[in-house]
Formats: sequence, C-alpha cells, structure tokens
Amino acid sequence: MVDIKGNKIHAGEASIKRFLLEINKGSVKVCVWKSSDRWREGIAGTTDVDLLVGPEFFETAVKNLKNDRWFQVTAEPWRRFDGVVDLVSYQSGFTQHLHLHNRIVSGEKLVKSFSPDFTSLYLTSAQKQGYPYFVKPELEFITFILRMSLKLGWRDFGRVIKKRNKEAFIKMFIGEYNELKNRINPSDLQTVLREPEFNPIPSQIIQKAYEDLSSLSFSDIWEIRKAINHWRRITGFKLITRTIMRRAMKKFLNVGKPLTLGGICIAVCGADGSGKTTLVSALKTELEKQVKVRSYYLGGSARQSSLIRAFFRMITLPFYLLVRKIFKITGNRSAANLADNFYAKIDGFMMDRDKRQRLKMGRKNEQGGGITIYDRFPLFSPYGDGLSGESGIGEEDEPDIIVLIEVSPNVAKERRPDDSKERLMQKVKAFNHFGSEKGTYMEKIFRLDANNTTESNVSLVLQHLNNVIFAKNEKTNQIKFRQGDF
Repeated sequence: MVDIKGNKIHAGEASIKRFLLEINKGSVKVCVWKSSDRWREGIAGTTDVDLLVGPEFFETAVKNLKNDRWFQVTAEPWRRFDGVVDLVSYQSGFTQHLHLHNRIVSGEKLVKSFSPDFTSLYLTSAQKQGYPYFVKPELEFITFILRMSLKLGWRDFGRVIKKRNKEAFIKMFIGEYNELKNRINPSDLQTVLREPEFNPIPSQIIQKAYEDLSSLSFSDIWEIRKAINHWRRITGFKLITRTIMRRAMKKFLNVGKPLTLGGICIAVCGADGSGKTTLVSALKTELEKQVKVRSYYLGGSARQSSLIRAFFRMITLPFYLLVRKIFKITGNRSAANLADNFYAKIDGFMMDRDKRQRLKMGRKNEQGGGITIYDRFPLFSPYGDGLSGESGIGEEDEPDIIVLIEVSPNVAKERRPDDSKERLMQKVKAFNHFGSEKGTYMEKIFRLDANNTTESNVSLVLQHLNNVIFAKNEKTNQIKFRQGDF
C-alpha cells in the first residue's frame, strides 16, 4: 500500500471526487458536513468520510455510488442509525468507507440523538466553497460545539473531578477544535450565529468556546444541551436504556458489517513457500476494518484441528509410532506398512471431516453476507490439498475467487530449505500450471506473483474483489428485477 501523503491520497480521491463533481452539477446536493480536518485521511482510507445529501437526492446519490463500484454494507446493530447508509469500496486498492446521511445524525457515542434540520444551510454554505464541498469553517465550528456537548458523558465529568484538571474534560476534542479555530474569521462566526436556524443557541457560549474551549463550564455545557433539546430524537430514560442496550450489542455483536446483497468466498492457494498464510493474514486485517470476515485453514496439517481429531492424534500417535518402530526393528516391513496405511486412512478421514466442517462454516458466513477467506483449498490431488475419496467439492462450496500465488522453483526452495526438494518441485509445477485447462476454475483464478510485496498483492486482490462484488451485485439486481422485486 502506498504512502498516505502520496499516491494513496491521489488514488483514493478519484472516485469520491468524480461522484461529488457529477452530482453537484448546477447546484450542490451533497457536501462534507463534518471532520473536514480529516478529509485527506478519509480519502486515504484511514477514517470514514461523512457526506450530507439533500433528502430528495438521497436515492440518486446511493445509486450513483453503486454504479461507480461502491457497495452497500449493513452496519452492526450498535452502529445502525436511521438516515445513514454505509458504503465501502476497494477500487483504489485499499478500504474506503462513506457515511451517506440524508440528514445530520450525531451526538452521543452510541445513540446519536442529535438530528437538527441544518441540511439546507449546509448545502448553501458548501455551494460557495466549491470542491470538495466543505461547509464554512464557522458553520462547522458551531455544529462541532453542539456535538461536543452531547458527546461528553458522566465518565468525562468524573475524569475532571478525579484529576482536578478541567483540561481533561476537552482533551479528546482539542485537535479538531484547534484546526477549526485556525480557519475561522471571528466576524464571519458572528454572521453565521445570526442565521435563523441558530436562534435557540446561546451565541455568547459559542463565542466563549471560540476564544478558549477550556473556559467552558459545566453550566455552559448544560445550557447548550437545553438549547438543542428540541433537535434530539431521543432523550431521558429512553436514551439511557438505548445506550445500555447498544453498549451490550457492541460487546457481544461486534462481528463486522455484512454485505447487503450477499457474501463472497476467496480461496488463497499456491505451492509451499508462495506466501499463502501471510497473504491471508494481511488480507483479513484489511477487510475486517469495515466488513464481516472469517478465515479458515483447509490444508493437510494438524493446524486448526477439531477437538476429535486433536484427541485422536494425542492418544494414537505415540502408540502408532511405537508399534511402527517395533515392526521395523523386527524386520516386519509389511506390518509396518500396514500400520502406516491404517493410521493414514483414519487421520485422512478425520482431516477431510475437519475440512468439510470448515467449508460448512465458511458457507454459513457467506450466506450471512460475510467474506470468507480460505487458507488453501481442495483444488486437486495429490499436491493441491484435495479431499480423499471420490466425493469432491459441491458447487455451493466453490469459491468466487481463487487467488493463485505463482512462485518460482528457486524462490520456493529458498523459502522452504528443509522440505523435500523433489516433492516441493512437483507442487510448484502442479500449482503454476493449474487452471490452464477448461473445467479447472479457469474463470475464477486470479494470479499473483510471489515476488511481489504482501502490500502490493493485498491491493491487487482488493481491486479484483471490488470488481467481483460489483458483478455479483449486478447479477443479483437483474434477477430481482426479472422477478419483480424492484
């Protein structure tokens, strides 16, 4: 992945800029309504971007983004708010996340009760600013103070009492405050405060906050809260109970965001030494920033063994090794071979059972809208992690993408010096030639070079994944259209 200060910002901005310029032709219908100080981080994927859309243009905005290869995800229950849609894209080679609002939704950390009718005011302000359609810093500053007053909870008040230092009260807000303050014109702040929408707000407290945020007292915060109470969608006992419920959901249901139109399955395959496990780990780390992801190992080793297989190996392996050694010492090689075959068949049966169980778990995750990543996959035998016996992989378990990492013989030998050279070369040859014939997942294979850096390969997979998700969503929508679901 590229530097946040260079190519990453440039690549990440292209799609968002294209969307904003197209939809805002003639008049501004979408603006960046908060956290303009983190715009560069947002387009580089290190935080989300919050866009405010005029209600009458909301469906058009969502449709335009989906047509430009953004896809919708369903926020976890504790992060779900009316009037907010989550969209994700990997087309730039890294995770980007948009919050699309049809009205301002902000406030407390878990409930977001604050929903003022500022949309028209914001869009008019952004019209004068031009791309990237930030609102005036004075307007953003006022809303920042209102949001801050609700985000401060009893724990924050307790921290002040405990440390006997009022600056602890505003510590988490000081960065955004300083950035906004440096951009504000004091006379323009007074002008914005005279807007009719801000009549209920005590302007003297906003002015006091502009001069010195640490000068705000508890009573000032309370005055602001009372002034904006009519803009809050939930208050009182209902606010407390919902906060408790969402805190519990965050603890027990923090499983990631599922894809709205169904999940995706990715299998990462290749010869030993190609970097499969490293890529799976890095890919999972990147994907789970925003979506529901599960990874499963489908190789032949005892890694991630079920309790049954682990117990079997623990009990029988020492006995098997002892019997085998006795047979070899006594020269009874046929009996030793028989013991080898017997143990291999039993262990192979249990290994296949484990693989099928993980395939079932992966399919369940995919059906729930998650992304399933397999470290290895039963492609073929004997070197391709195939299943033993005649029953193979069902169509329902086939991956949407097979990431095939091609590695040269020399690199494989360098990375796996202790492996059997002959067997390693056979594996390299088998994997590097796999998929060259029809009927071998040809259309699903996405090839990577093991010599690339892990970061580079992750970016390539993400871009390909974005295309596959887009194509799958298009196909799903066409089926729904034919069935009359639209």
